[in-house]
Amino acid sequence: AGGPKALNIPASHSVRELLARIARQHAPCCVKQGIVARDDGAMHTIIADGSKTRTVCVPPGEWDGFVFVDLCEKCEYGELTQEEGDEIVLLQRAELVLLLRFELIECMRESQNKTLDLKS
Repeated sequence: AGGPKALNIPASHSVRELLARIARQHAPCCVKQGIVARDDGAMHTIIADGSKTRTVCVPPGEWDGFVFVDLCEKCEYGELTQEEGDEIVLLQRAELVLLLRFELIECMRESQNKTLDLKS
């Protein structure tokens, strides 16, 4: 209740951390657009439960998935420069690879845990 909620998604933190690092290294135009939250963080209004809106705060220096989605839409509609569009494509590829890698690691971890349970 009350006030913005801090973005807290610990399960995907490593993916978001790597995306922020990749953006800083390879996507300066997107960083300027806020894809990595600036020093004061970023506030976004989202639709929450019951179609009510709430404000979410992305901490400073964190990957801002909300800006990423906005930039992807702008890219789709031709509203970005060629350089910005190229950076978005690079970041989309990086996101896909990182998410697949993350999920594969999780599956392997679950499989290993099941194997250990069977041996008990």
